[in-house]
Amino acid sequence: MYYVLSIIVFVLCFTVGAQEVFASTSVFYIKKSLMMKNDENPQHDYYINAGTEAGLKKGMVIKVHRKVPFQDTGVIKLTEQLEVPVVELKLIHVQGKLSVGRIHKNLIDRNSPVLDYSTVMLGDSVNLGSKRWPRKGEKSVSTTKKYRTQKKVVKKNIVEKKEGQASFSSVAPQEKPEAKEQRTAPKAPTQDQRAESLPIGGEFSPSTL
Repeated sequence: MYYVLSIIVFVLCFTVGAQEVFASTSVFYIKKSLMMKNDENPQHDYYINAGTEAGLKKGMVIKVHRKVPFQDTGVIKLTEQLEVPVVELKLIHVQGKLSVGRIHKNLIDRNSPVLDYSTVMLGDSVNLGSKRWPRKGEKSVSTTKKYRTQKKVVKKNIVEKKEGQASFSSVAPQEKPEAKEQRTAPKAPTQDQRAESLPIGGEFSPSTL
């Protein structure tokens, strides 16, 4: 009888603990888009087990935290976990109990505690109390990075053009009409200066010999 009661208590404890774990809001799935081009940045979608029932709406921004547990060494009795904000996700899809977000802002910088992995991982917790609407003019990380890359390429092309590097174009340069007339116009014959020194009788002067 005692053995049966022990099994029942264990099952109840395990069930309650599992419900508490799965009831917490977290990132439970990550999906990466396929690269169609070599210079294309793949998109990462992060799935959250919370949606409209938790007050989330499409376009909102929400924080994702990393909880780092510590092993009890027996010297210091520490029960608190290290909790570090990792990123902010912008929700691109929201339904009843499910949301999909993409990275809006990286929250890890030089002053953050060192983590093994500095981006979103499976199991990272989501702080529902941090939900907010993005500020006016606020851009996402992916959009800003793409814009900077394009700007850098355009700037590089302008610099190369200014340096006067030869382009191997098969199209011949067009000649201006004024330059063509100057090139094709007949040149007047140059007058021989010796003719000015000829005497009336047709004899050359000693200076011309």
